[in-house]
Amino acid sequence: MVVVQRPRKDPKMPINPDAVGAQGGPVRRSWTSKDALLYAVGVGAGTDELPFTTENTKDLAQRVLPTFAVIIGGGGAPIDKVGSFNPALMVHGEQGIELFDEIPPAGEIESVGKVVGITRSRSTQWSRRLTHYRLTASPNSSFTSPVPTMTRLETR
Repeated sequence: MVVVQRPRKDPKMPINPDAVGAQGGPVRRSWTSKDALLYAVGVGAGTDELPFTTENTKDLAQRVLPTFAVIIGGGGAPIDKVGSFNPALMVHGEQGIELFDEIPPAGEIESVGKVVGITRSRSTQWSRRLTHYRLTASPNSSFTSPVPTMTRLETR
């Protein structure tokens, strides 16, 4: 008996492995104290968290929830260099934040993102990027945010 093996088709490679190390250009974003207040109320902060939900309480300075960094972050990542894929098949895997100081109630950041890794399994590819954000008014205040995203491979 003769067994004939057909060559396996390689799945389409939507993510470019050469993108590791690619860096995006700087992107600027700004926010107001109202944006920070609306975010706090939107995620459920209430009257027992007045520093985060009001700007005019006597003897309480307005503060910003640390998770607001996820909202003001974004941009600067070189997604265009990662490759071509169907964005409907992309899943936001997780997100982390490393804060080096408190976020001010109003401000502006400049972000620069970098692709730090691409991993491939049988049916998915992971693209990991790390974005560094620097507050433009206070260069010593910054945060980083690693964001892995997953893309399902499309086979033809």
